[in-house]
Amino acid sequence: MIMKIVIVDDEPNSIHVIDDYLQRLGDKITVIGRYTNPLHAIEPIAQNPPDILLCDIEMPQMNGFELLEKIGNPQVNVIFITAYDRYAIKAIKVSALDYILKPFSQDELYEALNKVPGQWNNAHLRLDALTQKEETQEFIVIRGVKEFVKIEPRNILYAEGQRGGYTTFVLKGGKQTVASRPLAYFEDILDDQFYKVHKGHIVNVQYIERFDKTSNTITLVNGEKIDVAVRRKAGFVNHLKAQGRH
Repeated sequence: MIMKIVIVDDEPNSIHVIDDYLQRLGDKITVIGRYTNPLHAIEPIAQNPPDILLCDIEMPQMNGFELLEKIGNPQVNVIFITAYDRYAIKAIKVSALDYILKPFSQDELYEALNKVPGQWNNAHLRLDALTQKEETQEFIVIRGVKEFVKIEPRNILYAEGQRGGYTTFVLKGGKQTVASRPLAYFEDILDDQFYKVHKGHIVNVQYIERFDKTSNTITLVNGEKIDVAVRRKAGFVNHLKAQGRH
């Protein structure tokens, strides 16, 4: 199956670089549109949706997030390509397929394209995430094994890294959700009520029942115990104090 791609970037040279990299993939892909003005991309994308949208973020007429919202097609997978890393967290929140910083290599682009999933259920949740106010974090949208899932951070007890680059979110009430992303992917998007106590665990400090400093063990409200890495103990204790939990 040939992958259809649309490129939107206000810098012609950037489009040229992307084009050059894509051409080396031969007949695996076809570029069906190239736009330096995002306003000009809206209608063509609506009429002939691509499999992948390679999109800049900071553009004069409309930024990449606004374009994604304007398109309103949850099935269009977006890979943001930008010179600014400050948008990474928002890109993760809307479950962008990937986020590439300029200048980037051919291998980085190919690696991102290889993440293209098949048909995903609940893709509309990505568009819901775009409407959230910047200062709030009512929910995040994660890419699960077969579908996109909305999770409210306040319901997360902890997140645990799994082999193969997966993360399990353990929620209040005993529910679990598996994300097809590594734990490190979520470290920066979870707010101050969370702390990475170990390379394999991020814990919601609001649900800590007690912390045994002798054994370096946390007991959560559901009775589960999680170890705190020795090298993270001091920072963890300071974080608890800052959160009024110690």
